[in-house]
Amino acid sequence: MDSIRLKSYAKVNLGLEVLGRRDDGYHEVRTVLQTVSLHDKITIKLQGEGIKIRCNSPWVPCNEKNLAYKAAAVLLKMSKAKCGVKITIKKNIPIGAGLGGGSSNAAATLLALNQLLDLNLSAEELEEIGREIGTDVPFFLTGGMALACGRGDELRFFTKTPCFWGLVIYPNFSVSTSWAYDNVELPKNPSNHIEKLIQAAEEGDVKELAANLQNRFEGIIFQKYPVLAAMKKTLRAKGALGGSLCGSGSSVFGIFDDKEGAERALFHFSDSGYSTWIVRSCAND
Repeated sequence: MDSIRLKSYAKVNLGLEVLGRRDDGYHEVRTVLQTVSLHDKITIKLQGEGIKIRCNSPWVPCNEKNLAYKAAAVLLKMSKAKCGVKITIKKNIPIGAGLGGGSSNAAATLLALNQLLDLNLSAEELEEIGREIGTDVPFFLTGGMALACGRGDELRFFTKTPCFWGLVIYPNFSVSTSWAYDNVELPKNPSNHIEKLIQAAEEGDVKELAANLQNRFEGIIFQKYPVLAAMKKTLRAKGALGGSLCGSGSSVFGIFDDKEGAERALFHFSDSGYSTWIVRSCAND
């Protein structure tokens, strides 16, 4: 076998709290992450020399700036393989949308090359490599639902989680993650919404999960981009049980009772010019 095809899933943040800046320059966060069915398609093939990336999106860097490239470089060096790799990315997850597409692509690359190169790295070893590539990469190696702390790479996965339908809306512009972290308003008092999310997840209560969606970035992001606040408001008005910003933006998502509810809300946005996806909460294949 010299090639593997994988789905590379997007994520949403069900809750996201930014607690302060760490000594290493990163921010301390607590966030509940969930993979959803929106995905890129990744083909990893051993061939020739070096690392080549092909992508259908002109906005994706096809060089060492790409996180999948970095993942391939690390494992090729570890394996001392006398071959290169071609990574083909069919992009569906938008760039700079807070959906984790780049990190997800890197995780898919690690999983594929671990198998193709017969490295037999353990899950823990892959997570450690992933941390050096991007803080969300370890999460995407497993997927599903997890509480992420520290830089976002200290993970506790949930074994029992509620399934839900959602609608993701991308306004066709991105938000700078570094700007968002530099300007986020840190909490003066601790919030317990993360604990409420965890309880709702463990009890399989979708309505309670949706009622406790919260994202610390919404204050500063909605102030700068009021259209995103309007998108969230409209989602709620059209039947969403709850809505939230994805990561530091720019996507917004809502959770619905069922697929039909998400489809009715989607119809309202059909003439908006935004990119929209009905999604289902999921785990990796």
